[in-house]
Parts: sequence; C-alpha cells; structure tokens
Amino acid sequence: MFAQQKTTPNYNYLKSVKMDIVVDDLLQTKSRIDTFFRQISVSPSSYTMTNMTFRVEIHTDSLKHLLILEQVRKYGFVSKEVSTSHYRPYELQSAIDELTILKKEKELYEDFLARLDSSEQTKRFEFWDKFITLSKTISEKENELKRLETVHKFYYIQILFEKEKVIGQSYSDSWINMPGFEFSYLKTEQPNKNVTPDYMIGYSLKYMMNYKKTYALLSLYKSPVAETKVSVNELYMVGFGQDFYSKRLGRGQRKFFNLYTSFNTGVYIASSELTKNVSWFVNPFIGLEIFKTKNIILDNKLGYFLPYKDNRYQRGALYSLSFNFVF
Repeated sequence: MFAQQKTTPNYNYLKSVKMDIVVDDLLQTKSRIDTFFRQISVSPSSYTMTNMTFRVEIHTDSLKHLLILEQVRKYGFVSKEVSTSHYRPYELQSAIDELTILKKEKELYEDFLARLDSSEQTKRFEFWDKFITLSKTISEKENELKRLETVHKFYYIQILFEKEKVIGQSYSDSWINMPGFEFSYLKTEQPNKNVTPDYMIGYSLKYMMNYKKTYALLSLYKSPVAETKVSVNELYMVGFGQDFYSKRLGRGQRKFFNLYTSFNTGVYIASSELTKNVSWFVNPFIGLEIFKTKNIILDNKLGYFLPYKDNRYQRGALYSLSFNFVF
C-alpha cells in the first residue's frame, strides 16, 4: 500500500462532482489518468492509493472539468456519481452593489476633505476618520468579491477508482447473493446390496454467501435402482463448505482454470424403504474453476464422501459440477 498526498487548497466551488468507478486494473488506470492530466496540463491536488482503491482530487476550470469527466467514464463502470451546484448569483451581485455604494460614499468624503479649510480641523478629523474606515471596508469587500468570483471559476472533482472484486478474494465488504445449482455423481467404493447402491446421482441447491466462496448446500442423492428394501436409495444432505485458493497459483484471480482445494461438512439422512439413519459427513475436494467473472462461476471438483455411519459401505469418490450466478 502506498500513498502520495498534497495539501488540498481550501476552495469554494461553483460545482463539485464525486464519482465512484469500478475498474479491472488500478495501476493501469493510474497510468492512463496521469498521462491524460499531463496532456491537458492539470495537476491533481491529492492522490491516495491502496491495494483496492485509488482516489484523486482535482480543482479545475469549466472546460477541463468537462474533459476530465468525459475521459474517466471510459475507464470503467460508473457505480456512483453525485453533482452539487454551488452557484450563488445573488450573493455575487449583492457584493458588487454594496462595493459600488461604498466607493461612492468614499468619493463624497474625499470631496468634503478637499473643500474644508484649515479652520475646520474638528470636521477634518471626523471626515478623515470616516474616510479611513470606508477605505478599510472597501478593501475587505474587494477581497470578498474576489473570493466570490473565484467560486464561480473553480470546479472540484473527486474520483474513487475501485478494483473489481474477484470471487475467492477476501474483502471488508464481502457478502454476496449468489445462488446456484450443483450436479454430483457418487461412486460407492465398496457397495453392499443390503446397505448401499453402486452409485448415486445428486442434485443440490448451492448458495454462495461471500467473495471468499463460503457456501451452503441442500442436496438430494438418489439411486436409480434400489438393490433391496433395506438398501439406501436416497440421501438428504444439509451442509456448508469453503473453497481455498493457492497463494502460489494466482489466488483465484484468473477467469479460467483456477485450481483450489475445498471441503464441505454437514448432516445427512440415509433413507431406504424400511429404514432411516441420521449422521454427519465430511467431504474433502480438489477443484478447478472452468470459468469465472464477477457475475457467474462455473466449476467442477473431485473429492471423497466420508460419512460417519456405515463408512465402510457408503464412502466413495464424489464428482460435482456447479453453476452460480449473482442475483
């Protein structure tokens, strides 16, 4: 994390604009905007950059303000834009009128002083005192008028560039609404016709809750053919899981073929025509994301089903293919 700061002038503005823009690459965006600022001779008053954000503040005139807004919209998706007008024509005109009256009053006292003779010293001191007071007031009003005129020349722009969030990464604001579906194939390692079938097909609702890929599962596994009336032909599962990316393999930031490890755990009901058993399970996996964007993820994984009860006859290889989407 690094930052470059300059002292921000204490300006008032004719208009202020605040924008939030989501971009793919912060460093590339900073390089592009620096080049653009050099081209139009703009010097930002403030730069602040972190791993996930880049903030820039600019004080500029009307023409360059329009050029900057037009250009930065090309860099990414504008997620927020707030414009505030500070135009105060009545205040400006009032200051001009008041300054005009004060200057005319000063001219009158200046004329009075010029016509007084040496015998009227008391009046001279009185008029001179009022003349000095008016001169100071006029100077203050002229400064105030310059400030108001400056207000009507400057525009303030604050732009916050945010790096697009990647599924699988950890963020302070990481919650996401990402439902989906999962198809599974469970091949029993040592099937027993009185306990378990040779294989089962699973259908799941898979709800991903955050960018770190924590998810919940609601699953139903069915056997196409039950061997006997006591053989398990349905599994009902409720659980949760977590995926983990490798630091050495890109932390899951690619769009294609991100390798990861995973596990899920929970409880299940093993059901046959005559019996029902409740127990818990743990499934370790190694997975490969086929395709991923900020809105969808398609991945598959290969693991091992490890139930606590009847482990010898129910455990087996488990393959899953899932699809999730932002809702």
